[in-house]
Amino acid sequence: MATMTVARHPLVNGKPIRFRALQQALWGVGLGTLVFGLFASGIYFGPTQVHWYIHIGSFYWPGFWLKKGWDDGMGLVGTHTWLINSANWAFFRHAYRNIGLPALATMGALSVTGGARKPASRWYTAIAPLLVLATAVVLITAGVYGTLRLNSAVGTVPTWATALEAGALGLVIGQILHFIWRPAGTRIQSFLVEKAVDRHWRSSSPSTPAWVSHPLTPPTFREAAWQLMEADVADGEAGRLAAEGRTRAANLLLVAVAAGAVLVLGVDFVGFIGHIWDGVFHLTFPYLAP
Repeated sequence: MATMTVARHPLVNGKPIRFRALQQALWGVGLGTLVFGLFASGIYFGPTQVHWYIHIGSFYWPGFWLKKGWDDGMGLVGTHTWLINSANWAFFRHAYRNIGLPALATMGALSVTGGARKPASRWYTAIAPLLVLATAVVLITAGVYGTLRLNSAVGTVPTWATALEAGALGLVIGQILHFIWRPAGTRIQSFLVEKAVDRHWRSSSPSTPAWVSHPLTPPTFREAAWQLMEADVADGEAGRLAAEGRTRAANLLLVAVAAGAVLVLGVDFVGFIGHIWDGVFHLTFPYLAP
């Protein structure tokens, strides 16, 4: 496989992508919110608010429900703790959700619309999610502590003002998280694009993939794929892969990617139910938010 080095706004099918900036913005906001932002909400809502049980006919397994313990501080939040205590725990636990969504949405939007010049190493890519999570927890905790001190000095603060505070903190924290995630995100995007182009060559299809020719993926993906395809044709890689055809390893990789996508979308759905369906519109949903 040829090395993917993306030039600035390369051509696709010999033409520049029309309305590129608009497409980038739409894909950034859409994927940033739906994939990254709601994922943060799902990670919060699923373990701490949902009663996970099995009830089929006469069989009932109570499973686990952490809501009561989580709401009470899991036995770790004391009355006189200087940073997080029983008096302000509700502000902190809600903030991890309310600030986490715009923070990861901002990080995701920036990741979709532009990556690092040099992809991260394998080991950095492996630990990047943990670095992002740890940094997010620390920054959100510090941000909430600061806003609580500020609001207590000001007096009564309306709900819309606290919502603006959460959004502003999320945007700032998202920029920092993106700086940490960007090299790893670039490596992951490069890997996915390369494997998608590989699969196209192995299918021996003479036409350009629809996801490259049409706005079915972000412009950065399409441009990278087209440049990679041109390089593969030039160095003979396309012909070699076509002759080799589909392999077991390639099929297993496709299954793994699909399973990962289903998992992410599942967490996103839980996040949507918790943050939007229940949290914003106060509606019920079977099992997840009865």
